[in-house]
Amino acid sequence: MKLIRNLLLGFALAAPMIFGTAITDSVQAEDYYKGKTVNVIIGRPAGSGADLTVRAFLQFWQKYIPGNPQFVARNMPGGGGMKVFNHVWEKADPDGLTIAFTPYNPLPQILKQKSLKADFTKMPLVGALQNPSLTYASTETVKSRDDILKIANPVYGGQRVLHRFDLAGRMTLDMIGAEGKYKYAPGFKGSGKVVKALQRGEIKLMTSGNNVYQTYAVPNMVSKGKALPLWYHPARTLDGKYVDMSGIFGDIPSFPEYYKKVKGSEPSGDIYEVYKWLLSVVSGMSYVALLPPGTKEDQLAVLEQAFVKVTNDPDYKADEKKRFGFNLPVVDRPTGRHFTSLLNSVPESHLKFLDSYSKKASTKKN
Repeated sequence: MKLIRNLLLGFALAAPMIFGTAITDSVQAEDYYKGKTVNVIIGRPAGSGADLTVRAFLQFWQKYIPGNPQFVARNMPGGGGMKVFNHVWEKADPDGLTIAFTPYNPLPQILKQKSLKADFTKMPLVGALQNPSLTYASTETVKSRDDILKIANPVYGGQRVLHRFDLAGRMTLDMIGAEGKYKYAPGFKGSGKVVKALQRGEIKLMTSGNNVYQTYAVPNMVSKGKALPLWYHPARTLDGKYVDMSGIFGDIPSFPEYYKKVKGSEPSGDIYEVYKWLLSVVSGMSYVALLPPGTKEDQLAVLEQAFVKVTNDPDYKADEKKRFGFNLPVVDRPTGRHFTSLLNSVPESHLKFLDSYSKKASTKKN
């Protein structure tokens, strides 16, 4: 866990350098936020994994803002998760009092989809958390990890063809040798719905964030021998190295580790190049706190510094671990801004692959 926080992320050590304009006049900051309400908008329904994660963070965040403003969480699901970003981009005042704190999905911007009006490269990033994902299966289909090579047409349940969880799961299944041996069934509204379908036996394979896995799958299925984790999808550092997340996942292997064990070599090919890109540019941030464009630097700095303080708060860490079974790694602002800076320079080969891969999922039972 120490390696994760130091290698991938590590807000605290670099805080004086990474947060730009420092708030030296605490009285001025307190005057601005005193008695005000900060609206935090979550693009998922109440009770969802994202909603629980953000609300857990907010309990601590507001206490570190000078002036002790009231933080109010507001749910705004819809538009494939894009409604919240469009609202903050188009309608919210740039006064430091409206924050989109919600699951991050840059694929609509990358693919220039009309559902997204916002531009992530122009929205000030306050901070981000990472919720690493993993792929798991019903033990009705997979008794051990190596059984994944012998599957016979089980259903892989998901949310959307171009959802980061679905992409990571499908791509790794195809790379490991299961292509054409499973059926892909998207359309579930949220990971919580997918894991319930797994519990009911409607599907046999799925991918979700670790918070949903720990909160729902482990107590209801894994601990009872009804589900088995196959592999996790590791984070990548800015220099392209995989982050050892064994502090979070224990003896569950990363996909590259499992592939090498089974195949005797590293993965390769176009699909693997896109997978590596997906793990950084698309999945490198899971929950982002973004402000409307034009927000003043001093307001951004106040929120940033308070965000960092929460991530170092032992009470927050203890509460988070109690809720989800692990501490979500923190993505520092330079890393986050680097990821968003790459949104407008995606290799054409990656775009063609995503187009082909999405059409393939939409037109045939994979």
